[in-house]
Amino acid sequence: MPRLRPDLSLLLMAALASHSLAAPLAHWSEPSTGILFTAVPKGCFEMGIDAAVPPKNLSIIGRLGYNLAIGEDAIPRHNVCLESFWIATYEVSVEQWQTLMPLPPGNSSPEQPVRGVSWVMAEEFTKHLNKRHQGPYHFRLPTEAEWEYACLGGSQHPAEGVPLHQVARYEQDGPQTSGMLQPNGYGLHDMLGNVWEWTASPYRPYREVGHISYAPTAPDEPHSLRGGSYRTNYDQMGCQRRSYAPSREELPTFGLRLVRTEKES
Repeated sequence: MPRLRPDLSLLLMAALASHSLAAPLAHWSEPSTGILFTAVPKGCFEMGIDAAVPPKNLSIIGRLGYNLAIGEDAIPRHNVCLESFWIATYEVSVEQWQTLMPLPPGNSSPEQPVRGVSWVMAEEFTKHLNKRHQGPYHFRLPTEAEWEYACLGGSQHPAEGVPLHQVARYEQDGPQTSGMLQPNGYGLHDMLGNVWEWTASPYRPYREVGHISYAPTAPDEPHSLRGGSYRTNYDQMGCQRRSYAPSREELPTFGLRLVRTEKES
């Protein structure tokens, strides 16, 4: 059982604690893969953090560009406004991945999130899905802003939280079936823990570039990963925490979640 630290769970789980919604959740399932999407309402939020936090435990500080001062690359906090969008309710599963592409090594259970996926492979998956899908929609990776906004689940500030182990799988030997833990305020599962999720955004500190809207990027650029994984240390979990890796890196903790948009006419 992961150890609990109530003081930090209040800070890191601000939005994941909010389960009251103003309206019923809207869902849609992609017919060929069965990927379920949830509507996220338009809105503005404060992206990033005000100050970096020295980690309490350096034993699993990670291989993905962590700074000793956690969150230094997420400064400064800045306002971002987004239109409504649809994001996958769960991480892409092994079974869903296999409908379009060969399975990377190390995957077995069909209901667990696919892992060992590079950014390039994730982009290839979206290309195959867009080619197969006959409807009015287009699929891609989320931007960092979309991902963080979805992760926060409709909450803006730290509030009374739930224990982290109830919403995230972390400090474990492997992933688990998607959807086993509590959802956040938007009804999204496993936004923290289980597997890292690739984003469409190239990795750059906010001090250098601020908010980057969606735009196609070069495959050789390092790209941002969000959410942590089953191996991530408690002190590194949180919706605002950022990491990155080379776009062809295929670590066994890397997975993906998709966004649905309208096809351009």
